[in-house]
Amino acid sequence: MDVDEVYFKSDRHIENCKIAGVLGNAAIKIIVEKNKKYYYENPKLCKECFCAISYDKKNTNLFCSSSCAASFNNKKEEDILKKQKIK
Repeated sequence: MDVDEVYFKSDRHIENCKIAGVLGNAAIKIIVEKNKKYYYENPKLCKECFCAISYDKKNTNLFCSSSCAASFNNKKEEDILKKQKIK
């Protein structure tokens, strides 16, 4: 029997896998915190109030809140109506 076959799925192997999982998760948390710190040095800003958009929503949101989105879009509609009245 090969040494690898004895080790595979042994108690020692399972314990080493658990330890590797814990260490991997800790490393990922450190990387995420580093990325957040870097993001907040130069964050994506809300189009309406120019405050920072949260790290978790930076890729999907243009606005920091639904009220900012509504305000921004209402201004655009008002501008369109004004242009139509001028003509």
